[in-house]
Amino acid sequence: MSWTEWFAQLLGTLIGTFVGFGLAMWWDRTKERNKENRDRAETVQSITLELEGIMTRLTVAEAEVSAVEGRPGSAAVEMSLPFLSSSAFEAAVHSGKLTLLPPPLQEELSTIYEQVRLLRAHVDNASTSYAHGSTVEEHVAVLTNATAYLRANGEMLREQLEDALDHLEKAKSPSNES
Repeated sequence: MSWTEWFAQLLGTLIGTFVGFGLAMWWDRTKERNKENRDRAETVQSITLELEGIMTRLTVAEAEVSAVEGRPGSAAVEMSLPFLSSSAFEAAVHSGKLTLLPPPLQEELSTIYEQVRLLRAHVDNASTSYAHGSTVEEHVAVLTNATAYLRANGEMLREQLEDALDHLEKAKSPSNES
């Protein structure tokens, strides 16, 4: 084999290697981009469903307390408290998928879910109002205050949820990350 044949084979091998390497890199990047887009869309969808559920349940907070006839110092309580989930957001945070969303949207969602956390604390207060205070009047006050807080702040949160849902819809596609 002459040196020109050897050089031609070497050059062909090098060109084949670089072309193959380039195609492999392109394929890996394409797969990674597709996975990232799918993860973003799934994260947006799960958070969107969770926020829509929260929004529909915000108006549920009600409590009615009435004295029980024949039993002084007793009260009958009828209450309805919202279930405020945060599992989709927490999963997005802990998996790192929240970082696929634009930073302003991450901040907006974090603020909303902090408010949801505060509302959940009031749901807990209302549902365990019997544990606060030593008289029926004190129990009723805790229950009444908790449900009033839930109703008032629920209405305020509703507007923020509507804005966040619009922003989430825009964040579905990768071209809207600014």
